Amino acid sequence: PVAASNLGALLVEGGNFQEGKDLLEQALEIEPSHTLYNGLGLLFQAQNNQDKALEAYQDALDMEPENPEVLNNIAITYQSMGKNEKAATYFNKVLDVKPNQSEVYLNLGNLLLSLNRFDEAVIIYRMALTVNPGDYAIPPYLVHALMHQCKWDNLQGVVEQVINNTEKQIALDQPISAT
Repeated sequence: PVAASNLGALLVEGGNFQEGKDLLEQALEIEPSHTLYNGLGLLFQAQNNQDKALEAYQDALDMEPENPEVLNNIAITYQSMGKNEKAATYFNKVLDVKPNQSEVYLNLGNLLLSLNRFDEAVIIYRMALTVNPGDYAIPPYLVHALMHQCKWDNLQGVVEQVINNTEKQIALDQPISAT
């Protein structure tokens, strides 16, 4: 099952969804696991088959109910379907299980920002920075949310942080984080 799973994942990554799916399903027949179901869910999600993705993710959760990766994938799937409240619920479930996930805070903050829930987005972005103060991706989104709130009291400090982060990324020849 491990070889079939790995080969299936490589085929999917290369765009050969049907062969990848076949191998993942063969591996599931031999030895079902939450990892294989999660991989199948990602495959369906890549094919924009969100309902099938959710089914596969649910099978993964049946095996490991608090798996943060699967919960996050469900949240992303619901968000792509426009089911934003369900997405927010699952992002929060991830944070309940594994609270030090700055990328999940960022995902939740971006969801709230897209819903024009700026006050909540600012809180979530600040929590993300508390968890990972060195994450260069977060400050630009925080600036964006603060500007929508029309709260200027700490805006300059955050803008300066974005500028400093950008200068560091340029000096290190890294991609620039931006909204």
